[in-house]
Parts: sequence; C-alpha cells; structure tokens
Amino acid sequence: MARTIYVTCPGCESLLEVNAENGAIIKHFPPQAKPSGNEDPLKHALNLAKEKDLTREDRFQKAKQEAEKHKKDLTKLFEQEKERIKKEGPVTRPDCNPFELD
Repeated sequence: MARTIYVTCPGCESLLEVNAENGAIIKHFPPQAKPSGNEDPLKHALNLAKEKDLTREDRFQKAKQEAEKHKKDLTKLFEQEKERIKKEGPVTRPDCNPFELD
C-alpha cells in the first residue's frame, strides 16, 4: 500500500500530499489566506467564514434555479407527450399468451 506524506511547499506555502515511494504529488491544497500585519486573526477568520457563507449561498441559489428550470423543462416535455398521445390515440397490441413466449 502506498504511503503518503504531507509537505509544505517553500515557494507558495501550500500543502502537498506526496506518495512517499515514488515522490509523485497526489493532491495540492492551496495556501490559507493569512491576516495582514496588524489585523486581528479572529476578525480575519470571521471575515473568511462570512465570505465562504456568501459563496455557499450563491452556489445554493444557482443550483436551486437550475433545478427549477430543469423541472419546468421536464413538465413541458411531459405535457407535449400527453398531447401527442391524445392525438395519436391509445396504443393497442395484440393479445399475447405468456406461454407462447418460449
């Protein structure tokens, strides 16, 4: 089983998940934003959390709108098929004996 280690990149300070056997990078985690020199770290963390909440809410609203649009499109297709079936009439098939299916 491949062993993995976590290394901090000296250039960009991101976290790298590395395969210890062959040195291949498995996953790259971007660096965390750090507060400026005189900013309170707690306020900085709170601001980051608020920004993430806003982006999460935006993504949720976008997904909700797409789902509503998809539902509306499917309803429209369903109604079109109902109208087509009404025009063509019922589908009939000859009586089938289940023992004749062999």
